[in-house]
Amino acid sequence: MKPAKIAFLFRVPLEADMTASGGLLRHKTLRRYLAALLLDSAAFPLAQIFMSLAEKRLVNAVEFHQPSFLKEVFLYCAFVFFLIFFLNSFAEYQKEKQTELSMARLKIRFSNKLMFLPPSAGKPCDNGGLLARMDEDMSRIGELYSWSLHRFFLAVFYGGGSILLMLLLCWQLSLVILFLAILETLCLGKLSEKIRLLEESIRKDSTRGIRLFLSLPGRLKSIRMLSLSELMERKYSDIQESILQRRQKQTDRLALMNAVSDLTGSLNLLAALAAGTALYFSGYVDLGTVMAFLTVQDGISYMFSNLKDFFASLQNYSVSLRRVYEILELPAPQKDFPPAAAPSSVSRITCRRVGFRYFPESEYVLKDVSFSAESGDIIAVTGPSGAGKSTLAKLLAGFLTPTEGEIYYDNLPASCLPWGSVCTFTAYVSQFPWLFSVSAAENILGGAASGFSCQLSPETMERVRHASRLADAAGFLEEKESGYAYPLTDNGGNLSGGQRQRIALARTFLSDKKVLILDESTSALDAASEDIVLESLRKEAAKGKIIFLITHKQRVCDACTRVLHLENRE
Repeated sequence: MKPAKIAFLFRVPLEADMTASGGLLRHKTLRRYLAALLLDSAAFPLAQIFMSLAEKRLVNAVEFHQPSFLKEVFLYCAFVFFLIFFLNSFAEYQKEKQTELSMARLKIRFSNKLMFLPPSAGKPCDNGGLLARMDEDMSRIGELYSWSLHRFFLAVFYGGGSILLMLLLCWQLSLVILFLAILETLCLGKLSEKIRLLEESIRKDSTRGIRLFLSLPGRLKSIRMLSLSELMERKYSDIQESILQRRQKQTDRLALMNAVSDLTGSLNLLAALAAGTALYFSGYVDLGTVMAFLTVQDGISYMFSNLKDFFASLQNYSVSLRRVYEILELPAPQKDFPPAAAPSSVSRITCRRVGFRYFPESEYVLKDVSFSAESGDIIAVTGPSGAGKSTLAKLLAGFLTPTEGEIYYDNLPASCLPWGSVCTFTAYVSQFPWLFSVSAAENILGGAASGFSCQLSPETMERVRHASRLADAAGFLEEKESGYAYPLTDNGGNLSGGQRQRIALARTFLSDKKVLILDESTSALDAASEDIVLESLRKEAAKGKIIFLITHKQRVCDACTRVLHLENRE
């Protein structure tokens, strides 16, 4: 294996001590991990070697009537006890501890990187695809450091130590056992390769089945209208039947491989015993040496089989590491404009011939959009579905960058502002806002708090209550037994759609941003609650804020000072 590839495998613990300034704190985590990994991997092989030497001296004590050999037996047994019960346990604990520490820091770095990447960077992996893939890669990387590298070094130490000991004791018998181990590995390797191919086929069929199953909800109407129900059922059944047949073959091959493994292991043991007996009666070895060989002879087979498995899986581990570091090494968006130019607030927003498309080869979602908005404006953005209203909202919020044209904030072009600076003066609320699994008060505070805390000051709680009243969220929250401390489940699963929208709106009011962009954010509210929110928005606009409301409702348009209608994506 090339040194560069070895260094890449250990990159996670190597960079676990990386500081915010990019320096390394003397690679402390890597040193501890490597020390624990090597000690944990060497403990069992050393114990086996000492145990074989203890058996050799014990048999020699009986064979040659030398009770003094028993002292060595007790000494070797003491070494075995220390290695298994102390060194192995301590090293394994340290290895797992350093692995968890390295993985935790890697995940923190990854999440921080995602937070500061432009949303368009993850566009090809929408709907959680990127996070799902990265979660799988993180699990595989954790497996590499927790188990696979341990198995690799264990195989090297066990096999290498066994070969060295056997060569020192009797090279003739060593060659016999080495030949038998290679033969066993070749036999099992053929079967394991067939099992691996079957597993790959099962994985592909399972993926096809999952994709077909997930596509059904969105196509049910078409399937029923075209009378394709039986065809889809048959297609899905064929996939499951194929998976079942391959799993049965895999089970048969596994059973055969286990039987062959047991058979070859027994034959190897008998062959080693026969060869050792022949050498004993020929005067080449003593009986204790034969017993020592029988104890460590399986170390060679273990080494060959585990090294083969490790290198076979090495490609998967490398792919997972590369995918994670492709995200970590994405360059942060750079702007030529000095950071000091980023405004803390704006009084005017101007769009000049703005166009946008997600990919160079795709159609324009928006084209040639021009308008201006000033402090105090409440602008309704209307139009048919697919006209680009939500895309325009994301462009105004700085989530997307125009493909053509320019957006100006107080005469400063967005393309020259530091990335993320638009978020400092804009608040965006989608139709389906995300809520965290913390209390309602902490959700409303959001980024306005220095950190989530169970103890909120009276002044902070008053701000939360005021924002809740503006969004008509105070009523249902204060009816809860725990009030604003009411714990929310993931994404507010224990709230209705309207309640989730009101908490998100309260969070927006509390943030006190100068530009508010609400994308269908009142769609789940009843008329009374919507009127309260619209009245609150009028008061916010009177303070000099610019408000955009993406809507299909005429009553919302009537409450706005201006209406921007998008038609044919223009």
